[in-house]
Amino acid sequence: MATKKFINEPDDVVDHALHGLVKTNEKLRYHPSCSRVILRTDYKDYLEGGKVALLAGGGSGHEPFPAGFIGSGLLTGAICGNVFASPPSQHVFAALDETRGKAGTVLFIINYTGDRLNFGFAVEKYKRAGGKARVVVIADDVAFDTGENRIGSRGLAGCTLVMKIAGAMAEQGKSMDEIADFAEKMNAGCATLGVSLYPCSLPGRPAMFELEEGKMEVGLGVHGEPGKKREDVREVRKLIRQIMDQILQSKTIGGTEKRLVLLLNNLGAVSQLEMGVLRGEVANYAEAKSLDIALFFHGTMMTSLDGKGISLTALRVDDEAVKMLEAETAAEGWTRPHKGFAITTFEQREVEDDAGMEGLEKKGAKLNSDESWLLRNCVEAACQAMLDNREKLDELDGAAGDGDCGQTMAQAAKAIQKAAGDLSWEYPSTLFSQLALIFQGSIGGTGGAIYALLLESASDSFETSAHPRDFGQGLRKGIETVMKYGRAKPGDRTMVDTLHAVAEAMSSDFSATKETVSELCNIANEAAEKTAEMKAHAGRAAYTAEDVQTKPDAGATAAAIWIEAIGKKFEEKRK
Repeated sequence: MATKKFINEPDDVVDHALHGLVKTNEKLRYHPSCSRVILRTDYKDYLEGGKVALLAGGGSGHEPFPAGFIGSGLLTGAICGNVFASPPSQHVFAALDETRGKAGTVLFIINYTGDRLNFGFAVEKYKRAGGKARVVVIADDVAFDTGENRIGSRGLAGCTLVMKIAGAMAEQGKSMDEIADFAEKMNAGCATLGVSLYPCSLPGRPAMFELEEGKMEVGLGVHGEPGKKREDVREVRKLIRQIMDQILQSKTIGGTEKRLVLLLNNLGAVSQLEMGVLRGEVANYAEAKSLDIALFFHGTMMTSLDGKGISLTALRVDDEAVKMLEAETAAEGWTRPHKGFAITTFEQREVEDDAGMEGLEKKGAKLNSDESWLLRNCVEAACQAMLDNREKLDELDGAAGDGDCGQTMAQAAKAIQKAAGDLSWEYPSTLFSQLALIFQGSIGGTGGAIYALLLESASDSFETSAHPRDFGQGLRKGIETVMKYGRAKPGDRTMVDTLHAVAEAMSSDFSATKETVSELCNIANEAAEKTAEMKAHAGRAAYTAEDVQTKPDAGATAAAIWIEAIGKKFEEKRK
C-alpha cells in the first residue's frame, strides 16, 4: 500500500517541488531551457567577475541537497534528477554550458554509479567542447570495508560540509584547481555513518523494505536501500556511542586527537524532540572523550525522503576550513529560509540534444525491407516486455536496491515507442546511436547511462555488414564499455552477468536459427537466475547485507526479459 504524502501527481513531484523552491526564493531561477537545472539569479554577474562556478547534482529526494544549497557562498547551480535517480547527462551538460566561464567549474557528486556515469559523460563532452571542469566525488561512508568492492565508499551528508568550504573559497576568488584540491583533501578526512528506525517510501509507493519490530538498520545510504546490518534498537546514549566509536576508529579519522567538525543530520522524519535528545548525547560523548570540536552542525542537510533515521559526520579540519565553514552564505538550506516571492511561472522544459535523432547521419550496412521489418518488430517486442514486467522488476530491485528498475525500463520503452516513426530501422549503426540518444537524453539513472553506453559502443559494429555475428560483436563491445565505466564484471550480480553470458555464446561464426536463438534465451534466463546466488560487488546492491541479496538481480532479469522477447519474436517471424 502506498504511503501518504503531501503531493499532487506522484510522477510530477520533483517538478512541483522545484517550482515551489524557485517561486518562494527571489534569489533562484530556472535554467533557460531545462527546468531540472536551478541557478542563482546573479550567476552571470558572478561568472563575469572571474569566479569559479560550483555545481552539484544527483537524484531528488535528498532535499535540501542539492538545490537548497544554491546561493552566494555556496553553489552556483544544481542539477536535479528524478527521485533517487541520477539526472540525464544532457541536463548536466546544459548546466555546465550555461555556467561556462574563464575560471572553470568544480562539479560535486556523491559516489553512486549512476552519478559517476551521467556526470562523467557530460564532463567529458564539455571538455571536448572547450570547457574547463574538475569533478569532486564525495565518498564519506564508513559503514563498509570498501576493499570488498571496486566502487569505493558511498557519498553521504559529508558532501554538504565539503561544498560549503568550496563555496567560501570560490567567493574569495580561489582558482578551480585550488578549490578542487582542497575539497578532495577535505573529502579524504570526512567520515559518515547512518542509522534508521523505519524505511523511506517513494511518492505513490509503499515502504522500500520491511524492518522487523524492535530492529534498526545500521550503515544505510540515502537511497532507501537496506544497510550493512540489522540490530536491536537501543537507547540513544548507547547508539551515539556506537556510531561515534566506529567513526573515530575508521581509517579516515584515525583516533580522538584530531580537530573535528561534527554534523548531526536528520534523514527526513526524525522529530525535533528526538533531535534534541540526539544533540545532547553527541555533546555528552564529545565531552566524555575530550574531543576537540571546532564546530557542531545539526539539522536537515541531506535526507532520504521520509526516512526515520540520522547520520553523523566527522570532518578533520584546520583553521582555514573552519573559517570557510563559518563564512556567510545566502543558501536557504544552510541558513533560515528566505522571505518573499519571485515573479515566475512554472513551465516544464526539457533540454534538447544539439543534433537530435534526425540529425544523425545514416551510416553503415543497410538492411533490406524484410530485415528492417524484423528488427523493428524485435525492438517493439522488447519494449512491450519491459512495460508488461514493470512491477516485477521494481519488486526485485526494491529487495536490494532503490526499487526503480521497472520504472526506468518502462520509461525507456515508452520513449522508444514514441520515437519509433523517426528511427532508422534500415541502418543498425544509426539506429543504435538513436536509441543511445533516447537513453542519454531522457531516461537518467544508472540504467539510462548504462544502456546509452552499451548501445553507442555497439553502433560501431555495423560498418560493412549486419549479420547476427555483428550483433554479437556489438554486444561484446558494449559490455566492455559498460564494465569500464560501471566497474562491474561477470559475477558481480548485475546486468553484465546476463549480457556477458549471451555475448560469449554469440561467437564469431554465430548463425541465427530457431534453435540457436532459443538457446540464447535459455542462457540469458539461466544467467539472470544465477545472480540470486551471487554476492553483489557493484551497483547499489553492493552496499546491502548479503541476507537481502536472495532474489535475482533486477537489471540482469530485465536484460533476460527483453532478450527472450526478441527471441520469441524472431522465432515467430521465422516460422
